[in-house]
Amino acid sequence: MVRKLLLVASTLIAVALTVNAQQPDGRAVHVTLHEGTSMAAALSPDGRTIAIDLLGTLWTMPASGGVAKPITDIAMDARQPSWSPDGTRLAFQAYRSTTWQIWTMNADGSDLRAVTSGPYDDREPSWSPDGRRIAFSSDRSGSYDVWVLALATGDITQVTADPSNEFHPSWRRASNEIAFVSDRREKPGVYAVAASASGSNATERLVAASEGAVAGPAFASDGSSIAFTVLAGGRTRLMIGDRNIADPDEDVFPFRPQWASPNEVLYTADGRIKRRPAAGGAAKVVEFTADVSFTRPAFTPKPRTFDLSKPQPVRGIMHPAVSPDGTQVAFAAVGDLWIDPSSRSVSIAGKVLTVTAIEYDILLSLARSAGRVKTREQLLLEATERDFEVFDRSIDVHVSSLRKKLGDDPRNPRYIETVRSVGYRMKKPADC
Repeated sequence: MVRKLLLVASTLIAVALTVNAQQPDGRAVHVTLHEGTSMAAALSPDGRTIAIDLLGTLWTMPASGGVAKPITDIAMDARQPSWSPDGTRLAFQAYRSTTWQIWTMNADGSDLRAVTSGPYDDREPSWSPDGRRIAFSSDRSGSYDVWVLALATGDITQVTADPSNEFHPSWRRASNEIAFVSDRREKPGVYAVAASASGSNATERLVAASEGAVAGPAFASDGSSIAFTVLAGGRTRLMIGDRNIADPDEDVFPFRPQWASPNEVLYTADGRIKRRPAAGGAAKVVEFTADVSFTRPAFTPKPRTFDLSKPQPVRGIMHPAVSPDGTQVAFAAVGDLWIDPSSRSVSIAGKVLTVTAIEYDILLSLARSAGRVKTREQLLLEATERDFEVFDRSIDVHVSSLRKKLGDDPRNPRYIETVRSVGYRMKKPADC
């Protein structure tokens, strides 16, 4: 089902499309959207407005359905909105520079502020019930952990410190407790910790054990139950405690369900926004439309030759050294990065690197398309051909890990470039 979802053209499904006549500098395209993939939705505290992310843009719309209006531009690559408890501001993650950072703004898109910075990936913001703090996940410690930002001072505190990845924080209402996902080897699932905890001294409690890829925990308003999503065995589930309330063939997106009331959750699945009774039962779709216009530049594809049976020009020459008699030259080539499909090994300057199976698959996919952009969806699909259970956010996690192993600086990459709002590209050997 997830694979089916990723095969959707581009990242959104358009049900109405008009294209003007071809012009020398491109063509104008107008699209009306009714569905989306990898789309998160956040319900405002008063229950009247839904914020969604589509095409790297945040939109707001009536909670009953209707026309969605953009409140950020596409250059923000804004994702996963979270409302402040008074409903006046939104927090979200955005890839505006070289890493994911946490931003806030007014509900109408004004007063845009970056509240985290640095060479880290800061993700999945969740506003505290008192409105003074934002919990988020970050790889500042080497692996993903939960951190808390004090908005008044800008101080950032590490809350969890397990060697595993811990992410998707979510506050418990009228409480100082934060739920989060942990992919630890023993008893993976949803855990909770006091926001005042400090790293390795934190006392954590297991809220819901679950195998597979867990995401998006969210406490009910009274704290009596918790909702989250799971991908396991090629199927997705919407869990309320230990019960799955999703349809058998439903593609539930890996984001926080929203408690519309103690008896109903709002979530995204199958490209739609849905409401479903927490006790189970039929889901109701919240219909919306979103209008997108852009100019598609005219271009002529460059012809390429892929005949490798003949000698090829050497690319990416590095460290040339002339022999003592001046008749020979020794050098490293192809950026000194070698990927061997026969042994599934990766080496730099003769040193074999330790990479995971999925990191290898991602690197090989990028190398085979060097110079061309690979979307996150393409990389995810190719990686999941080997039945790995990962979500879109995991691609970024694995690329971040790959960069560290390759000694690659995302701000000045030697191998893997980030193409904002799209995905990643392996630099051509001549450019390395």
